[in-house]
Amino acid sequence: MRRRPIVAAGFVALGVVLAACTSTSSTESSGASASSAAVPAVAGGANTKIGVVVHGAVGDQFWSDVKDGVTAAAKLTEAEVDYQTSAEPDEQGRFISAEVAKKVNVLIVSIPSVDALKAPIAAAQKAGVPVIVVNSGATEWKSLGAVGYVGQDEAVGAQVAGQAMKDAGVKKLLCVNITQVVLAVDQRCEGATKAFG
Repeated sequence: MRRRPIVAAGFVALGVVLAACTSTSSTESSGASASSAAVPAVAGGANTKIGVVVHGAVGDQFWSDVKDGVTAAAKLTEAEVDYQTSAEPDEQGRFISAEVAKKVNVLIVSIPSVDALKAPIAAAQKAGVPVIVVNSGATEWKSLGAVGYVGQDEAVGAQVAGQAMKDAGVKKLLCVNITQVVLAVDQRCEGATKAFG
């Protein structure tokens, strides 16, 4: 799906805007080049450091598309973006702590496991780093104190998929959760099964 890089670019643009809104120093606006006319440039990006820490194995197609979008948005906004990914929530927590130590202006994270990421996210907030949750964490982001969520309600999306399969005449549904730790995948399976019947 080519839409993924565009959505990921939106993550970074949102991060740049949030950093500009929470910044205590003034920055000069950078103009958009002719090649970026389709997407407006974001002021202050050159002075913005964004940490992106998401779950998923290196080479996973979904997260590779997200990384492409993040890279494109970093070029467009002139923000400095550090992208980290790990299929292990504990390692993802260590990456979050490392980003805070690097004094990023904003953190963009996915939440595959609240237990593993609650403390690192709280430490980021204590250090004054706003956190935006993406992709997974739709039901947990507020309780973790994040400033926003970009993604879908997994149960609702899965119910739509389950109903579409039922309407298409599919007779049996098998939902396999290979992650074992990502709550969003459980929500997808439950939603699809509920709608499928």
